[in-house]
This record gives sequence, structure tokens and C-alpha cells, in this order.
Amino acid sequence: TYLGILNNLGLIIFLVGILFLFDVCAWRIVRLPLAPFFLTGPFLVAACLASFAGFFCVPLFHVLKIHQVLRVEGPDIHLYKKGTATMGGLFFIPVGIIVAGAASDFSSIEVFGAAAATIAFAAIGLLDDSLILMKKHNYGLPAPIKIILE
Repeated sequence: TYLGILNNLGLIIFLVGILFLFDVCAWRIVRLPLAPFFLTGPFLVAACLASFAGFFCVPLFHVLKIHQVLRVEGPDIHLYKKGTATMGGLFFIPVGIIVAGAASDFSSIEVFGAAAATIAFAAIGLLDDSLILMKKHNYGLPAPIKIILE
């Protein structure tokens, strides 16, 4: 858990740095005046809200026994994944879509298109994770079917 938290914090700090750099240079790229922290602000809001949602959803997933199914023939190093909650997209994807919509005042066709594509990919992931949980083994959708659906 400690290494996972450090890994996530490092990733968030890296992404905030990249987004902040983009926000500083955005006027040169798009040649339009943009609000301060045009991307960094919504990202930080979404990260905080998703973390807050995860604080409640991950224990709920443990109670509902929605967790990783390990392969018996897999390497021993994968045993640390036992009990790791799965279907995390159920709580962080809606947060990202709502924050993106709110940042664009729910009027941007581009944000709507990106949200539709995100929901489509989330549905594929949900189907894959559901099959894994129902079959009680680590084989969800076969790779060729995932590619076709994507």
C-alpha cells in the first residue's frame, strides 16, 4: 500500500507539472486567451474527487468481494495482488467526465465526444472485469474481441 501511494503521488506530481507547463505555454500553442490553470485546475479537482470517491468505494468493493482473481499457474510475485479491488473505473471515470463537462459548461461537442469514447472504453473494461468475476478466473474477454470492440 505504501509503495502504491508513493507511486500515485509521483504520477500526480508529474502530471500536474506537465499540465502546469502546458497552461503556461497554452497561449502560444492555441493562439487564444485561456483562463489561468485551464487544465491544471480541473485535473486537480478530478484527482481529489476521485480519491475521495475511492476512499469510500474501495472498501465497499472489498465487502462485495469485487477483487482480483489470481491465476494458479502465475508467478509467485503476483500473489501480492490478491485482494486488490477491481472495477475502479466505476468511481473515477464518472468523476472525470463530470469535471470535464463542468469545466466546459456542458456545452462543448469535443468534450461530449471524448466523454462518449471514454464511456465506450469503460463499458468494455466493465464487461471484461464482470466476466472475470463471474467465471472466477483471470480470463475475461479474449484479446481479439477486445480489439474489435475498441
